[in-house]
Amino acid sequence: MALFPQFVNSEIVASVGALSSVFLPIGLIALICFLAYGFLGQLSLQVFDESKVFNWVVPGLGGFLLLTATLGLLDAIGQIF
Repeated sequence: MALFPQFVNSEIVASVGALSSVFLPIGLIALICFLAYGFLGQLSLQVFDESKVFNWVVPGLGGFLLLTATLGLLDAIGQIF
């Protein structure tokens, strides 16, 4: 069954059961994703709340970004690969 009305027979769309069979799984998947997002946000808040974690995360992430930018630049000018 398609979500877009131009691909669906009009008598099927009039049925509440047909519409719920399409939108109910989408809603459940969205709800599960929102719950996981909230749970992982709380978990990351507890992990990153300690200031000692940032002593290695920020420089490590900065170094990784610089490395990828340098490799991208060298690839663009044709020096490697």
